[in-house]
Amino acid sequence: TDANASAERVRIGSLLTGSSCDFDLLQTINLFTRWLNEERGGVNVSGAMVPLEMTIVDAGEYSAAGIEDAVAALVEDDVRLLLGPCDMFMARTAADAMAKRTDGDAVMIMPAGLADAVVGSSDNVFKVLPSAARLFANVLAALAGEDSGATVAVVSNSRLKDKAECKQIPQLAAEQGLTFLRDYTIDASARSSAEDVEATIESLIGEAPDIVALCDWKSEFCASFLHKARLADFDARMVVSAHECQGANGTELGEVGRWILSLSDFDVQQSARVSELTGLGVLDIKDMYRKINSVSADLLPTPYVASSWVAMEVFVAAIEAAASTNATEVRDAMAEVDFDTPFKHVHFDGGGSSLTSRQAFQVDNTDTAQLVVPARSQMRYPMPAWSERFCFQSGAQALDEIPPQSVFGFGRGQNTSA
Repeated sequence: TDANASAERVRIGSLLTGSSCDFDLLQTINLFTRWLNEERGGVNVSGAMVPLEMTIVDAGEYSAAGIEDAVAALVEDDVRLLLGPCDMFMARTAADAMAKRTDGDAVMIMPAGLADAVVGSSDNVFKVLPSAARLFANVLAALAGEDSGATVAVVSNSRLKDKAECKQIPQLAAEQGLTFLRDYTIDASARSSAEDVEATIESLIGEAPDIVALCDWKSEFCASFLHKARLADFDARMVVSAHECQGANGTELGEVGRWILSLSDFDVQQSARVSELTGLGVLDIKDMYRKINSVSADLLPTPYVASSWVAMEVFVAAIEAAASTNATEVRDAMAEVDFDTPFKHVHFDGGGSSLTSRQAFQVDNTDTAQLVVPARSQMRYPMPAWSERFCFQSGAQALDEIPPQSVFGFGRGQNTSA
C-alpha cells in the first residue's frame, strides 16, 4: 500500500545529512508545514483539505551509506513523496537510492545540487536548480553587452575543474564573442590552497583578463581570492562568483566584496513577487523566521531556505494539480507546474531541471544587493579599482598577517585609513 494515498493525511519524507545546511532545511520544513496546516488548512486533495505530515529521517552521519539507509527507511515506511537532501554533494546518492529501492512509484524533488550533477534526466527526480552547463550563460551575455571585446579567465577549485559548470565557460564565452584566455586551477587541499591563490593572482596580473569567473561553491574560496587580489593590487574589470560570496544576505566582506557579480537562483530581495500557491512573499517568510530566531530585521532568507521553501511549494502544487497523493500522478503533475513562488518562477524541462534563468547581484557602496541580471538596476562595469575603494598596506608583511581561518586562507587583511 502507499501511505501517501491516505485520505486523512499527505505524507512527504525528507532526510538530514549531517551537513551545515540541515538547520535551514529543517526550519523551513517546520515553518512551511505549520503555516500550511494552521493558516491554509492543509493540502487541497480533490476538494478536501488534508493536513500535511512530514517524516524526517536523520542519516546519522555524512556518508553515502547513511543517505542510502535514510532513503531506505522512508521507503520501508511507505513514503513515496521525497524531498531530497539540502547538501548538493549527497543529492545524487539520494536519487540513486530512491531508484534502487522503488519500482518507479516514487518522486523526489531536490532543493540543492546543480541539475546535471544530480541525476541527469530521470523522470522521477526534479531539481529546483537549473542546468550546471549554463551556469554562467546569462551573466556572460550581460557582460558582453557591456564590453564586447572583453577577455575571460576562470579560477576553479581542483574538485570542480572537470564539472560542467566550469568546463562550459570557454564555450559560453565564445557564444558571446568574448575571448577565453585560460583556466587556473587551485588545489582544494588545506595545505597548499592559500599559496595557490597567491600564485594564481600573480599569473592573472601578467595576463590581465578583463573578467575573472570564480567557479566554486564555498564562500571561503571567493573570500580568499578577493582579499589576496586586493593585497596584490590585482584589478579585473569584473569578478563573477558562482557562489553568493557577497550576496543579498550580508556584507561581511565589506568593501572587498562590493561590486563583484554573485550568481543566484533566488531573488531573496524581490518583495513584489507573491506566490500563486500560498499568497506569501519574501517579506512574509522573513517575518516568520524572525519570530522563531530573533534574527536581525536586515537579514533575508538564505539560499538554502529559499530552495527548500520552493521545493515544498512545488510538492503541494503538484499534489493539488493531480488531485491525488499517488506518487506517479504527482510526478506527472510536477512535470507541468508553471507558477510563481516567493523566490522564483518554477517550470521544468523534460529532464526535470528548472528552466528559470539565473540572476546576478551586485552589492553597491551602500551595502545594498542590486539585481543587475536580468536588469532591475544598472550594472556597474567596470567595477571600481581597489585604489578607488581603499588605502591599504601591500607587501609581504600584510600577506603574512592574513590569518588562515579556512582552508583557503580567508582573512581580513590590513586596513588603514585613507
